[in-house]
Amino acid sequence: MQITATAEHEGQRLDAVLAGPLGSRTRAVRLIDSGAVSVDGRAVLKRHRVGAGEVIDVDEDAEPNRPSVGSTSRPSRRSSGRCSRTSTCW
Repeated sequence: MQITATAEHEGQRLDAVLAGPLGSRTRAVRLIDSGAVSVDGRAVLKRHRVGAGEVIDVDEDAEPNRPSVGSTSRPSRRSSGRCSRTSTCW
């Protein structure tokens, strides 16, 4: 997707400008952080203030995978046995 910033976009943060066309600000931030967004051919941060006439390119296919709901990378906090005064309980 390619967007040319208008006077209406002038001074707005890049993530805010992309929130509408992409459906959410969260999705916009994910794409910006993954490097899938460029402004006038340069990678920029989400806090970039957009100027009128800047060309924003978004590679929507480059969106990083999100973890599925309920998945976690940390171990369970519950111990396998009963907690006692001498053992460490999470």
